[in-house]
Amino acid sequence: MNEERLANDEYYYYFCDDLDSRDKINDVLQKYFSKNFVHDTISTYSMIEVNNRLAFLPYEIGSMLEWDQAEGILVKETDIVPVHC
Repeated sequence: MNEERLANDEYYYYFCDDLDSRDKINDVLQKYFSKNFVHDTISTYSMIEVNNRLAFLPYEIGSMLEWDQAEGILVKETDIVPVHC
């Protein structure tokens, strides 16, 4: 499986099919975060296109190798504490 995800000899790995473009990542993240936050986040990471697919450096973004073990929690809007800078 890892060999299929390896995009090049610089150890870039392909994103999964449902996140294989900046537009797809943008669409998913904007469901939960502001446009400015999403733009800043996406532009910060080293993502490149290899063979028309988006690829990332795992040590900058994180590994997806144990994605099936990921856990999430539901956060209610009333749980969010406003931060003023």
